[in-house]
Amino acid sequence: MNFVKGTCSLAIVGLLAACGGGSDGGSSALLQEQQLSLQTVKHNYCGVESPIANIKVLFHNQSGDVINEYATDQQGQLQVDWPSNAKHVTVAGDDYYTDGSKNLYLITELDVEAGDLGEIPFLAFNDQAGCNCHKVDIDLQQLINEAPDSSLYIGSSYLQLTSGTTSMSKTWCDNYDGISIQLIAADNSSSMAGDINLSNVNNLSLTLEDFTSPGVEVNVDWGNHITRAYAKEGWSNTNLLHGGYVPVFIYPGLTSNNYVRYHELDEAHVGNATAEFYTYSYTKVDSEGEITNDLQPWELSNNFTDALYKVLTSFASNQLPYQYDFSNADNNIAFTRIALLGAIDTGSAEWIFSGGVSGEIPDFDLTEALEAELASLHSAALRVSLRGYSGYKPLNEWRKLRAAMNEMDNSYLSPLNDESRFMEFTFELDR
Repeated sequence: MNFVKGTCSLAIVGLLAACGGGSDGGSSALLQEQQLSLQTVKHNYCGVESPIANIKVLFHNQSGDVINEYATDQQGQLQVDWPSNAKHVTVAGDDYYTDGSKNLYLITELDVEAGDLGEIPFLAFNDQAGCNCHKVDIDLQQLINEAPDSSLYIGSSYLQLTSGTTSMSKTWCDNYDGISIQLIAADNSSSMAGDINLSNVNNLSLTLEDFTSPGVEVNVDWGNHITRAYAKEGWSNTNLLHGGYVPVFIYPGLTSNNYVRYHELDEAHVGNATAEFYTYSYTKVDSEGEITNDLQPWELSNNFTDALYKVLTSFASNQLPYQYDFSNADNNIAFTRIALLGAIDTGSAEWIFSGGVSGEIPDFDLTEALEAELASLHSAALRVSLRGYSGYKPLNEWRKLRAAMNEMDNSYLSPLNDESRFMEFTFELDR
């Protein structure tokens, strides 16, 4: 199925028309004695992971033709011989959201070599098996009396302690670990943190005694970036509070893997076309709050916008295969993802093409059933995302690291989550 024919192709042609020019800036073969393996899993409402069976897996040759079709077994696994003429792999299944709505999810891995592709995750937020969730009511009155106007984080929830916020509630599920709590002084000069467990608890009153570890301010020059302090154990706090920039803190008494993340959200202009633009970078912080390697986000240079413009013109041209190449922007880009997403008659759809710093996308065939579902695509967007690290590796080596990361209990401990950069552009096509 051609990626940009029909709705997407016409929309991109229209998008480029607004730009007024460029940016500134085979045959059968014997099976090899090699195999390809992968596992499909689902993450349910509370994050419980389990295998998912009967997910469709397609092997394509270099031209995009389907040469083999499989389905994962009852353990979500597939391990089969890798043909010598195989080049790309598509995995296709359905995500489900809490309201029962469905998203057709396809990911096509480009330029694949024999080996283990690791876990391919799907969402099953309508499934609460093993969760046994309950609501916990948290009384904040004593904490307000002890630390008025302070900023409180409970997990990912944030609020300011005022007379109007005397209580809150959290949903707690049986498989959750402890939840982090942070208290940042009203003048943002100091902070404390702790860890609580809400298992078998329906009501809780927070006091200063629950905050046991003093914060260390991170010595960071955030410039124009939103900055967030992270620990790989699962908590964070941001410098954008009360409408202005404030310090961020780490807690060496509780956590040993501390980071900051710079964010930037803006619009990117490719010629006269506009995309929503998001970029961030992770960098390590030592126990004294000092940054060990101040890795800033990628700047939106002409090298990026020129490469992005060439992606759009390649798709709009319908000259196969479609080309992408971001090596002039940064040759240390490990993964490029180009995704088409939108609404279809059965819900929504997302088709991701995942490759390295450069490559090509042929005219992929799918099964008749998948092509029929995608035929109704409308309200489409094109999303291009890039992820890079501090050094160069071949795509297959990055994929091995990603497969190992997906098998970890805490994926934040993977070297792929050490120091990295990310950039994403989203173009609305149906305007």
